[in-house]
Amino acid sequence: LQLAGHPGRLLYQGGVTAERTDQFAARVTIAAGMSSLTDVYIKGGVNDHSQQYPTATTSGATAAANLIAYCKQLLAAGKRVFIEEEEGIDANWVPSIAAATVAHALQCAIQNALVKSFCESTKGATYIEFSPVIFDRSAATSKFLLGVKYDGTHDATGIALVKAQYFIAKYPTALPFAKP
Repeated sequence: LQLAGHPGRLLYQGGVTAERTDQFAARVTIAAGMSSLTDVYIKGGVNDHSQQYPTATTSGATAAANLIAYCKQLLAAGKRVFIEEEEGIDANWVPSIAAATVAHALQCAIQNALVKSFCESTKGATYIEFSPVIFDRSAATSKFLLGVKYDGTHDATGIALVKAQYFIAKYPTALPFAKP
């Protein structure tokens, strides 16, 4: 958000590369107990789907259930919760994963539908959807816009600004991390 000129700040960064959503629990408990923390931003699920946890056909529902449970825990602690859409991977960037892309995309779609539905019906929970600014909607399959992903999974440097600008424009009354 700071890249886009918003005076946001990060009080606690609990993310750990390559973890599945079931491995977030301890850090969610820490965040729930931090009195100085009013807003929590969560993104996860891609590793559940890539690792087919617990199975190839249930990773979407499992990741969604974990994220929803964490959201409920944080809401009960008085936090506002923002859960980012899981956009997944793109075979156009990583051809070696092309065979897994359809199943992976399906699990991402299941996760996103469940989490979005929960957030839409839950006060204090906001679903953050970046797909309008990161996917090429003219492509026949799910394809990231050029420069969005540097390896098919991880955000390229320039996308942080694009996401921040979109977030500020789309969710102006729900800007997190803004309290002085």
